[in-house]
Amino acid sequence: MDCENIHLYKGRYVDRVFYITPLALKLSKSNKIKALKIADEMEAILSASLGNMFFVHVTPSALIHVVLSDECIATWLANLTSLGFEEELEGNNICDAPELLSSSPALFTAQYIHARCCSLLRLGEQEGLIKLNEINCNSISWLNDNQKLRCDRQASHRLIFELIQMVDWIYCDRSGRDVNWEKAVVSLIDAFQSFWSNCRIWGEVKSTSPELAQMRIGLVLATKVVCKLLLSGKLGIIAPQSL
Repeated sequence: MDCENIHLYKGRYVDRVFYITPLALKLSKSNKIKALKIADEMEAILSASLGNMFFVHVTPSALIHVVLSDECIATWLANLTSLGFEEELEGNNICDAPELLSSSPALFTAQYIHARCCSLLRLGEQEGLIKLNEINCNSISWLNDNQKLRCDRQASHRLIFELIQMVDWIYCDRSGRDVNWEKAVVSLIDAFQSFWSNCRIWGEVKSTSPELAQMRIGLVLATKVVCKLLLSGKLGIIAPQSL
């Protein structure tokens, strides 16, 4: 289904991932029914059908917010980091002859981040946190026993938000609006650097909270996949494994 026809746009809160639709307002104009009444009916229908993956609520202005649950985000991350999904991304490259290195500082930094992620993943494999050749949807425990994401730092939430935003722009932004890719890349770079500065993986974290360490190395893998999708697939620039 065409994303443009669904009338969805992304909310901008780091602590949650949600989408907004003004569909009730649009239907109100064409059906001459109060927008809030339509929105309330849509909320009831969606809440009954979406289960635990999404939460729906209506604002006083009749906008409908569809909030992704932690379970939904965990499923998305699992699919993103599985090797099958990465192979699919590699098959979607649109540039047959990518440039080796970008002259743009932002895009070169993104290439460095990709190479850095590859290095960290190799180290994670040596440390026994991840087996790259055996990644599947069940390889990483993204949720704790309470079915909440193992994100104990805001930097983790921010990185997840930026990863989702980037994939949304690449696959679902068909509105004709030009995306400033360098600005988008800067946001992703900043989010990853903040994550890496604030969310340790090795040492005490690995010893005392191995599931948390594995979840964090999973976010490194997710960043690597999205960087490659953006650089090689969208911009035609090589995503190097080392620099």
